[in-house]
Amino acid sequence: MLSLFLISELIRLTRNTISTVMKSNFIKAAYAKGFSKPQIIYRHVFKNAMPTIIHNIRLQFNTIISFAMVVEIVFSMQGIGGWLLSSITLGDYLALPTSLLIISLFILISSIFIDILLVVISPVKRKSLYVD
Repeated sequence: MLSLFLISELIRLTRNTISTVMKSNFIKAAYAKGFSKPQIIYRHVFKNAMPTIIHNIRLQFNTIISFAMVVEIVFSMQGIGGWLLSSITLGDYLALPTSLLIISLFILISSIFIDILLVVISPVKRKSLYVD
């Protein structure tokens, strides 16, 4: 139930991005050259739409982590959410900054990984590395 918001947002963004790319001039040129529709979609549309979609997933990653911790607490699963709740109820206030540090480190590492992935995938991001 918690993922419906994120999934609907991702579907909306994917549809919007793909429709924007499909209206581009290079897609019209590919149709004019005689490429089939699956070739155009796999070679050109996905290649140009994926950086925007991946960037939005990176922005929603904090919400995904928060929802995962809520699910851990509700269903009594072991994880950082349950550990954080039990440390609050037991009065172990040293665990609060520790858990914030762990969660922040995880988000930071995943954000760096996604940035590296975007540089590998997107030629625009690759080019921005070399601009003065």
